[in-house]
Amino acid sequence: MPLRQIFFFVILIQMLASCSPPPSQQAQSLNWADLRPQNAPDLAIPEVNTRLSSPTGLGESRKNEQIQDFAIVEDLDGVYARLPGYLLPIDYGEGGAARGFLLLPYHGACIHAPPPPPNQIVVVHTETPFVIKKMWEPVWVTGLFKIERSDTDLANAAYTMRADDITPYAP
Repeated sequence: MPLRQIFFFVILIQMLASCSPPPSQQAQSLNWADLRPQNAPDLAIPEVNTRLSSPTGLGESRKNEQIQDFAIVEDLDGVYARLPGYLLPIDYGEGGAARGFLLLPYHGACIHAPPPPPNQIVVVHTETPFVIKKMWEPVWVTGLFKIERSDTDLANAAYTMRADDITPYAP
């Protein structure tokens, strides 16, 4: 085989080896603890939020306030990720479809006071409107993860995701 053909095949093999599979196969699985810096307190669990809203916690003045913990993990910016959670629509279109959601770590978050801290809420945007078939059923959201503060009527968020896929949760 002439040297030029060998060189061509080597280059072709290198190019094929560097081609990546579709992003859905490369999504990094995250959990909610991954969204907090290592030494940050766990303020997302409902029991803590209930305690903080009680008179024996921080007092009645905190009852409906979101804990403003914007401590984020810088390494997550631009990661193609998969995160489980619960969707809460923040905009509705025709037929109950929405393109914007809050992705939340536990059932009933943002409906009960106070909401999780911002580093435990992700604002999700989709190109194609998505209809939640059963409210408060867990889902997997896969897409590009960004560090981007978003303030909504329900709560503030420290992260956003551009969702490519939303599927029912299965462990």
